[in-house]
Amino acid sequence: MKKSWVAMAGAAVFVSGVIAAGPILARLNDPGPVGTGAGAASSLGTRPVSVDRSTWAGAKQFMQVESGHVSGGLVTLNVRPAKKVVLGESFETEPIPGPYTEVTVKTNARILLLDGESGTAESFVGDLGKRAAKDRGEAFDITFDASGKVTLVEWLYVPQSAPTTGKPAWAGTKQFLQVQSGKASGGAVTLKVRPAKKVILGESFETQPIPGPFTEVTVRANARILLLDGESGTAESFVGALGKRTAQQRGEAFDVTFDAAGKVTLVEWLYVS
Repeated sequence: MKKSWVAMAGAAVFVSGVIAAGPILARLNDPGPVGTGAGAASSLGTRPVSVDRSTWAGAKQFMQVESGHVSGGLVTLNVRPAKKVVLGESFETEPIPGPYTEVTVKTNARILLLDGESGTAESFVGDLGKRAAKDRGEAFDITFDASGKVTLVEWLYVPQSAPTTGKPAWAGTKQFLQVQSGKASGGAVTLKVRPAKKVILGESFETQPIPGPFTEVTVRANARILLLDGESGTAESFVGALGKRTAQQRGEAFDVTFDAAGKVTLVEWLYVS
């Protein structure tokens, strides 16, 4: 799973929710509270409490978000800290029991989605209310300014609540995949891929095939192809290079990164062609 980015003046916090398709990138032991939508008050008995927000001011925090509220142009969130347990390239949300606190979101705050696109605080509140039960315990990275107001929310996982039709199970993640072939037509590039197992051998590795069908995926127009020497290529040139592989090379797999919509954003060529 690939997590997000962005440096801003102030700090960030991790809250639960997301707006994209595909499987969840983080799992947690506690499904957490139910979120509420725009203009709605908390649906639980856990009322937001008053705390010293100066402990979060100017910092980035990993937080669960119980609910959000929009009123008169003002957006607030009910949040509480959580623990991010890193598992390789993914993570789990470990809830920290305690009350939720109401925080104010700045009018120019950004909501950063998993694919790098931005949303508004108002739409984020609406998306919180649409989360599936399994998504409600997931946390977010939240950044606060010096006055304790939210300036940035980073959505770190792909929600199950979004439609998944036509999108691969690895949307929003980084996968080790064999690439059978590629096709460039009318400016669109597609690849036929299937998962493989990377067997680490000291400073090298082997590709262990996982039997199964190949799936066609779309490559984003601005996707990068990263060669072993650090140079970058285009998706079109990558398709051409795939066709020139030797029989032995055709079984080798690549590190392939997908955005939240299930499109390829990065292919890393891990062996010398």
